[in-house]
Amino acid sequence: HEHAMLLMPVGYPAEDAKVPDLKREELDEVSEFFE
Repeated sequence: HEHAMLLMPVGYPAEDAKVPDLKREELDEVSEFFE
């Protein structure tokens, strides 16, 4: 059987943790507009 799951890690990373450098892309970087 399939079950829906939600994993929510909470807290702060360790001093030596390696976390990704994420950035939100601008709308024009991820879309195209046609007229």
